[in-house]
Amino acid sequence: MPSQQSKKGTATKAQELDAAERAASLVGAEEFVNLLNDRWRFAWLNFRAGIYRGVGFTLGIALVIVLLGWLVTVLGGIPYIGDFIREVQESATTQSATSQQN
Repeated sequence: MPSQQSKKGTATKAQELDAAERAASLVGAEEFVNLLNDRWRFAWLNFRAGIYRGVGFTLGIALVIVLLGWLVTVLGGIPYIGDFIREVQESATTQSATSQQN
C-alpha cells in the first residue's frame, strides 16, 4: 500500500511542477529572471519608472491646485466663505505690498 501512495504523490508532484511551469511561462517569469540578472537594464527600467512617477505626481498635484483655485473662485460668491476668502486675499495683497516697500 505505501508504494501506491508514494507513486500517487510523485505523480501529483510532477503534475504540480508542470502546472507551475506553464503558469510561469504565461506570466513571463523567465523574462523577469533575465531582467534581474541584467543589472544595467534593471537600473535603467527603474530610473525611467521613477521619472514617470515624478512627472505624474507633479501633474496630478498641479491639477489639484488648479481645481482648488477654481473652487475658491466659484465659492467667492457665497456669503460667509466668500467674505473669508476676500479677507485672505486682501491680507495677502497688503503683506505683498508692505514687503515690496521695505
